[in-house]
Amino acid sequence: MNGTSEAMAGSTNLLGWTLRGAAGVALIPMIVVTVWIWFGWSRPSPVLVLEGFQMYLLAPAWVILIATLATRQWALAVPAVFVAGSHLLFCLPAATADSVPAWASDAPTMTVFVANVRYDNPRADELARDVMASNADVVVLNETTPAIRDALRAAGTSDRYPTRVHVEGRPFGETLMTRLPATDAGVEVLGGQRVPAATVSVGDRDVRVYSVHVNAPKSSAQRHIWRRNLDGIGGSAEAAGDVPHLYAGDFNSAPWHGPYRRLLARGLTDAHDALGQGLSRSWTPHPAVLSWLGPVMRLDHALFTPGLFPRSLTDVEVPGSDHRGFLLEIAVRQP
Repeated sequence: MNGTSEAMAGSTNLLGWTLRGAAGVALIPMIVVTVWIWFGWSRPSPVLVLEGFQMYLLAPAWVILIATLATRQWALAVPAVFVAGSHLLFCLPAATADSVPAWASDAPTMTVFVANVRYDNPRADELARDVMASNADVVVLNETTPAIRDALRAAGTSDRYPTRVHVEGRPFGETLMTRLPATDAGVEVLGGQRVPAATVSVGDRDVRVYSVHVNAPKSSAQRHIWRRNLDGIGGSAEAAGDVPHLYAGDFNSAPWHGPYRRLLARGLTDAHDALGQGLSRSWTPHPAVLSWLGPVMRLDHALFTPGLFPRSLTDVEVPGSDHRGFLLEIAVRQP
């Protein structure tokens, strides 16, 4: 009997050490990602990918935390508290709606349709019909091509939207259209990025609207351009003065990326976050082997300066694209 008991005790100890070891190994990458997000380094591409997926990567820390507290494994519980607590702090603001300013309840609004339409979209005609069906006052489209713009014109956008600004590019361009009274419509350069822009009138207030498509940070050189693009948007926002600014489009940035969070700190608010919808996802991975996952992170945003506040926001499917779009109704404070 003693031999059997000792063997069982040995097996239990071995299992305990194995589980503790597995928990410790699992916590290591979570700790690395958490520290990286807190310090906002966003350097190597693999770390950028991990940052973008932090909502999923850090979630298992809660299981480890509960298990370590239940078994009084204090040495593992401490780092688990750090990771799980950070996960909560990262996600909670995005899921908590901001207080609605008193002026926003009865202020005039404009509607904005935003979508990365994907340059090789095989369903351009269907996409164009959806743009028209949105009945938006302003349309912001990323990755437009001559074929896509032809489909838009065929659907009637030229008649509905007399103000249209296109930036040509390779292999795609960017588009901004509006039916609101508009001035100063043209192309601006923000952080080295050529951006369609227009000043539209809503009630008695002008609003500057930009169609933004930030460079994707896929390499060291592209990461530099990515940061420069984001920095240019921040500089524009800081110089906005009394005219509210709205920047909408594909920022190629998840809400947790350090440069994106620093951009928000420069006087900008994310419309999804303001409505408590910041955990929504918009981008589906390209390879067919991963497309079954559906949208995995939000890269598409609408950022605004003071004087604007979102009334509603609806995420929408975009035919033929790897991005979801959204229809935003935003209130404009009057002078």
